[in-house]
Amino acid sequence: MEYDMKKFLRSVLLVICLGVMCYSGYQIYSIYSAYSQAEKVYAATTDKFVKQSDTKKPAPDATEPSVPKETAPIEVDFDALLQENEDVVGWIYCPDTTLNYPIVQAQDNDYYLRRMLDGNYNHSGSIFMDYRSDGEFKDHNSIIYGHNMNNDSMFAVLAEYQSEEFYKEHPVMYLLTPDADYRVDVIGVLQTDADSDIYRFPYSEDAYRKFLEDVQDRSVYPIETDLSTVEHSVLLSTCSYEYQDARYLVVGSLKQLDRVTDTPKAQ
Repeated sequence: MEYDMKKFLRSVLLVICLGVMCYSGYQIYSIYSAYSQAEKVYAATTDKFVKQSDTKKPAPDATEPSVPKETAPIEVDFDALLQENEDVVGWIYCPDTTLNYPIVQAQDNDYYLRRMLDGNYNHSGSIFMDYRSDGEFKDHNSIIYGHNMNNDSMFAVLAEYQSEEFYKEHPVMYLLTPDADYRVDVIGVLQTDADSDIYRFPYSEDAYRKFLEDVQDRSVYPIETDLSTVEHSVLLSTCSYEYQDARYLVVGSLKQLDRVTDTPKAQ
């Protein structure tokens, strides 16, 4: 009888272990399936609405045609993109990295947390602007969120900026909107808490100057910047896993660029 009971218990434990293994396998499959689906959606979006720009040619209104003016390295067909999703407010791009995504904005900070550009539920979510921010980047500081995904997608690149060497190789990003193109010069790299007052709104002129000084002082390595020239900035935020509710932040100043007028058309 005792032998039969032990045999029964071993059988039960085996069934439980097999069940746990099957469930875990299903969860892993679901996660990586979601990763794959998100990558396909965003890759298709990039192929359809974005093209590389000829940055060597002068802007059409250049007074000295022989001296090219600085333009963004990509062009985005916002007219067509907005027909697909009217929540699009911009596009963020960092050369030679995986960061190349549309930016959306909803009425709250939950809607796009687990939804892609096409509205479908997905753990990858979207790159989205804080609902409190001005959608045209006219605030002193605009806040943009994205997940730190294990497959290096979305805002995973922000974690790389903890390395000063990586920053030196990628000191500039680009932010394009329906109305203007900007160069984003990184001015600070921080790690902070999710409830940090660095996310506060709104900013008075004095409060904004204090914010910029805090960013410079709290940066994990020094980045020399003439803060008096900074009028607008973006704060890019993603999860960090060193402790509960930790966040990686990369802050960049905005400099408006000349825009190439021959934007791509949707296929």
